[in-house]
Amino acid sequence: MKRIPGLQSNRFIVWSQRIAVHALMAAPLICGPLGFSQSSTSARLSGSVTDPNGAMVPSAHVTAQNTGTNLEAAVESDATGNYAFNSLPPGQYKVTAALAGFETLVNTGVSLTVGQNATLSLLLKPGGQQDTVTVTGGAELINTTSAELGQIVDENTVKDLPLNGRDPGQLVFLSAGVTNELNSQASTLQQTNSFPNESGASAGGQRQGSTWYLLDGVSNMDTYTLLALPFPNPDATQEFRVISNNFDARNGFAPSAIVSIETKSGSNKFHGGAFEFIRNDYFNARNPFSGNLDFLKRNQFGGDVGGPILKDKLFFFANYQGTRESYTAETNTAYTPTAAERNGDFSALLNVTDSKGNPAPIVLPAPFIGNKVDPSVYSKGAVGMLQYIPVGQNPTTGYSNFALPKQATFFNEVTARLDYTINDKQRIFVRSFQNDYRQQGITIPNNILAGILGSNGVYLN
Repeated sequence: MKRIPGLQSNRFIVWSQRIAVHALMAAPLICGPLGFSQSSTSARLSGSVTDPNGAMVPSAHVTAQNTGTNLEAAVESDATGNYAFNSLPPGQYKVTAALAGFETLVNTGVSLTVGQNATLSLLLKPGGQQDTVTVTGGAELINTTSAELGQIVDENTVKDLPLNGRDPGQLVFLSAGVTNELNSQASTLQQTNSFPNESGASAGGQRQGSTWYLLDGVSNMDTYTLLALPFPNPDATQEFRVISNNFDARNGFAPSAIVSIETKSGSNKFHGGAFEFIRNDYFNARNPFSGNLDFLKRNQFGGDVGGPILKDKLFFFANYQGTRESYTAETNTAYTPTAAERNGDFSALLNVTDSKGNPAPIVLPAPFIGNKVDPSVYSKGAVGMLQYIPVGQNPTTGYSNFALPKQATFFNEVTARLDYTINDKQRIFVRSFQNDYRQQGITIPNNILAGILGSNGVYLN
């Protein structure tokens, strides 16, 4: 990216898992068809196959087909009639059960979410296998395999709910028992040199920094500040799950909660879009009390595209979001030496000394007669700094007002992902998530106080 003039030290670039290859997806390439367990983002679907009398049906052929990518996984029910798909990508599925002597059962609209443990019971009725019973409308899935408590924030929620700055991380705090500790008075987390949309959540009264954020199964934490790195924007976030209690021992790093985020991927249909949100003084109303315009200018724009490269095999997804923000100069205050004080004359300086709060002249001790000081006794270092400090405007206090320069921030986010299906048991994906945040430095020639907000003053030694 071309460097923008005037941008300086506050420049941070993070490649979240720069190129993240999901280990559980890549393992079959190395180890062969040995099978693999459920990952942090994959869903697990299990259940039992029974007949109308409640008897278990073994050896039934059960398939789960992703309706977006046509990915199909197949298992057979065991001797007790139970079946299990241990690792399925989140998405919409069609689940089919078939066995000779029974009608074929088809369940459509089975929705699996990130990290979900779902149970789906299948009922086979006697009849010809060529006969099909189709259940539509979405099956009710419950979790009978674990005691974890959590909440899913799905794609529709991410899209439809209003988000300040298009940051899906705000939706984490909709979960029961989860609070935002980042800006609380009790917060001790460092926020210096961090992205503006990093977040920190506490669940069940646990300490701040104890929530573990995962992006596509890989840690998405700022290990320096113990905060969550930025979420992908709403157009790149598929969904995420907040698990606040009773999670698996593999997540023992986090005593508070687990936030597992899934990025979007491509499918067999091309899809995409573009957007731009604009806020500036051309559209803003005047403040009814002051009559002034809000001079904040904010442009947020971008788009996404996804689709197949090889149908049913290789899919891509790409997303970009840019944010440009600027706002008018603010006024800052400081107590700095006046022109007379720089020459040693402190006779005009007042101070509140009596019990009634009345100002009275400051009386310097001997040998400074008449509140006059010989400038030759000033610290040479302090005198050298005077050229970088504005002259005090109020002769009795040294109180000064000075305007800060116009502020500007630049934020770019890029997400790219490739998904490849080798066969029904072997899949791999590669994803890159990059953030580039730049903030203009606060500099004014001959005024080092411009970058010190809320300065309490400068004193000579």
